[in-house]
Amino acid sequence: MLRALKNFSSVVEADFQAILCRDDGFDPKPSPHGVREAVRQLGADPRETLMVGDHWLDVSAGNRAGVRTAYLTNGSGTPPTDPAPDFIFSSIKELANCLPIV
Repeated sequence: MLRALKNFSSVVEADFQAILCRDDGFDPKPSPHGVREAVRQLGADPRETLMVGDHWLDVSAGNRAGVRTAYLTNGSGTPPTDPAPDFIFSSIKELANCLPIV
């Protein structure tokens, strides 16, 4: 996962409280195991957790993990209907404007 972060000039490991990937031994999405582990590591309440993704596998994993889901279209694409996300956003900016600042 840390290799992937090198693709982004403005994102560093310290920006995250938990980083999980398939290399950590989790089954790939749509398995809920990685999402559940992230929730556990963060000490979060699944009912107050939002899984954001741009693929139906992200929505499925989040739904199966018992968290709310948001599908990010990035301005194109059709959101999945099965599984259906709780929210649909066209951009990160739109998503950020809807989240409470903690």
